[in-house]
Amino acid sequence: MLTKIKIFIETTVFSVSETESVADHEHAKQVAAAALLLEMAYADVEVKEEEKQAVLKAIQTNFNLSAEETNEIIQLAEEEAKQAVCLYDFTRLIHDRFSYQEKIQLLEMLWSVALSDNELEKNEEYLVRKVADLLHISHKDFIQAKLKITEDR
Repeated sequence: MLTKIKIFIETTVFSVSETESVADHEHAKQVAAAALLLEMAYADVEVKEEEKQAVLKAIQTNFNLSAEETNEIIQLAEEEAKQAVCLYDFTRLIHDRFSYQEKIQLLEMLWSVALSDNELEKNEEYLVRKVADLLHISHKDFIQAKLKITEDR
């Protein structure tokens, strides 16, 4: 069964056309990033309030969105996160559309969600590692992103 966001990704995001607007491009990037951040929040047994707030803050701050826009992005991403079988659709979009620096920024956002409750579960670390691998982020940059977020806390 296809969800709204899967249809959106397949028809809008992966079918790049000359008529695609910058807004559509940015929206697709935001939804994919939000879905990965939600996957991080769901990675451990319990989704804690700190994790929810970290997802909201990461999306709103890093993409300069209003509260309403952030909630819309999260709602779309939540629908897909509940149905997601694998991370490939999201990481493919991100790999194709994000610059290397944006990928590192996303990794930092993932670390901030993972560490928001001051506990790093093995599933959370695994997910960050998997995303970093799928995005072809070097191990050095993976570690630096973790250290940056850890030091900022």
